[in-house]
Amino acid sequence: MSWKKYEEFIVNQYHVAIIGWPEEITFDPQNLGYRQLKTLLDGLSGEEPTIYWKKLTNAEYEERRRCIKVIPRARKPRSDKGVRRMTTGNKRKRTGKGGEEWSDDASPSHSPKSSEVVENSDSDSSE
Repeated sequence: MSWKKYEEFIVNQYHVAIIGWPEEITFDPQNLGYRQLKTLLDGLSGEEPTIYWKKLTNAEYEERRRCIKVIPRARKPRSDKGVRRMTTGNKRKRTGKGGEEWSDDASPSHSPKSSEVVENSDSDSSE
């Protein structure tokens, strides 16, 4: 589950929320110690759990959406931003040892086979 984007990915998409999360525990289970995990386990289990998932009604969802603003995080720019990249349409031509040309995506080993037919030399010697 995505804890860092809980509101964006879980609440907004599925209209559910975790109810009863203890205020003293950060909302990121990856960084919890034993005592905090034990508190969460006790709250989630038992005959009457104090921490549980709840399907939000439309009114509850709209109220939550008004109160909590989801701020989209900007992505890190590409390391090659501003550098020209070769696209599929701009293939460079290369020249092989025999002077034949091929593009970057077709090396000489992948060049088309010859359409010339070779006669079997064994059939000539048997006549």
